[in-house]
Amino acid sequence: MTSPLLESRRELRKCAFQALMSLEFGSDLETACRFAYTHDREDADVQLPNFLVELVSGVQAKKDDLDKQITQHLKNWLDHRSSDFSGKKLFYA
Repeated sequence: MTSPLLESRRELRKCAFQALMSLEFGSDLETACRFAYTHDREDADVQLPNFLVELVSGVQAKKDDLDKQITQHLKNWLDHRSSDFSGKKLFYA
């Protein structure tokens, strides 16, 4: 049985992901968080949880660094996939 706190944090992380996707399409932080948090609730006039807002704003603030890390990991993975076990390149990207 999962704890209510763990379950609620999991749900808020899902909402944060939805809010981050909305931000990619030009929404502002509060609107994106509010839509993600209230879209399946009957009472849309609720206070946004601080955990949600802080999570989304923290990821948004570090977006450039995170994108660089993801790009580097993807490049490393592709380099690894493009060589055989001897380390010789199979094709050039």
